[in-house]
Amino acid sequence: MKVERQWVTTDFQPASDGWRLLYLLLPPVERGFATAALPGWLVQEEVLVCAVTGSRLVEADQPPSRRVVAATVDGAALRPADDDPAFWRLMAPGEPPPTLEDLMQAWQDRSAADA
Repeated sequence: MKVERQWVTTDFQPASDGWRLLYLLLPPVERGFATAALPGWLVQEEVLVCAVTGSRLVEADQPPSRRVVAATVDGAALRPADDDPAFWRLMAPGEPPPTLEDLMQAWQDRSAADA
């Protein structure tokens, strides 16, 4: 039986005002990034799923792994922000926008990772 691990959202907590999602735009663009308000945080548990049937499997004596990730809005649904390949990072309330040097480094890092 082929088994896959998946993250399942179990809770959502709204973000406080001022948190932003930053998306890296491909050069050449004037600003280099786009922002969106962070709706909140997804609390997720890792589950085992049968790849054939899609049914969840229970791991005996194993507490589930949990993570908290930034959420983004996709239509009417919330999903992890890092599912979007353009997602770059979070910007905290009051944090200044990225500099041109930050953008250049991010583009270089992306190019190296894609190579």
